[in-house]
Amino acid sequence: MSNDNKWKEYDYIFKLEQELNKTRWMVFTALLSVSFIIGGLVLKETTALRPLLTKSGMVFGWLIFMAGFYHYWWFHNKAHDLRDRMCELEEQLSIEVFKIRTKRPKFLGIKIFYHWAIDVVALAYTLILVLVLLR
Repeated sequence: MSNDNKWKEYDYIFKLEQELNKTRWMVFTALLSVSFIIGGLVLKETTALRPLLTKSGMVFGWLIFMAGFYHYWWFHNKAHDLRDRMCELEEQLSIEVFKIRTKRPKFLGIKIFYHWAIDVVALAYTLILVLVLLR
């Protein structure tokens, strides 16, 4: 493959990866917001709602969150596939645009990943759901 074709492929994958990330965050944020609205309204009106309705509402909100969570991870994995190809092309083209852009911050020598926050939110939401269901 000629360098010209490699540059075209790199440019195409670069734009595709950016659009994929925009879509991932847009859909995840929308589903996260809806799930929190449902969960928050149910918890706010716990005394006015019957226990079965409260539990059903929380489960519904949690299911919407889980749909967003798995959607996020599916897109995350697809983005990594594109990034792997971009890294290969960068090595062949002798550039380091993507590698510089994706350097992770470190805390006490440990790389920090943003998706850890999403995992913590998923765990917290699940624990709240369990507490509501056991109530």
